[in-house]
Amino acid sequence: MKGWNKEEENILFEEAHKGRAMCRPLREVFCAVADITGRKPNSVRNYYYARLRQEPLSYEERGASAFTAFSEEEARSLLKTVLMAHAQGMSVRACTLAMGNGDSRAMLRYQNKYRSLIKKNKSLVLDVMQELKNSGKPYFDPYANMKSNGAVTPNITSGLHKSLNMLASIAHDYEKEYERLRESNRLLKRMNEKLIYDKKELESRLNTVEERINRLYFELKIGI
Repeated sequence: MKGWNKEEENILFEEAHKGRAMCRPLREVFCAVADITGRKPNSVRNYYYARLRQEPLSYEERGASAFTAFSEEEARSLLKTVLMAHAQGMSVRACTLAMGNGDSRAMLRYQNKYRSLIKKNKSLVLDVMQELKNSGKPYFDPYANMKSNGAVTPNITSGLHKSLNMLASIAHDYEKEYERLRESNRLLKRMNEKLIYDKKELESRLNTVEERINRLYFELKIGI
């Protein structure tokens, strides 16, 4: 079939094999591969069955041989990395993609293993969380929205950061507005003082002019 490259093909059959191992329906696998490749789920499904009809054994075996089991040490390291990164607001997908150095197949391997551990090996997850807590490192608790044991939920943390940033921005704007109003008030005060001075000056001049007019009028009247 046209349009599929070797990397996409490998991703499809590796995901299908891991999906079967985790008892996931193929429909979910097709949707996951569609997200990775940017193809439609129906297109992924059609290609999968078309290739199986052509080379059923080799493709099934390819998927099986591509899967590499995690040791307990690797599983613990994976949990620590993801739980700490997730506590800092990084998504599981972004974290596992970074762990796989940008390789989508490696990302899926880490991501699927992480989800499997959360679902099927809670004791190991809790043990790793306790280890992180004892070392004073922030971590995400996948089994609760928020606990008082030091676990941090990324969504809540992100929301708090956004709220604090918004409040800081509002405070800054109010401070700027307050300074602007103070400056305007000082300017108005100076203008008012000048107006009072000008009024007194005009009144003084007017009095002087009136006195001159009255004196001139008196002198003219005597002269007549």
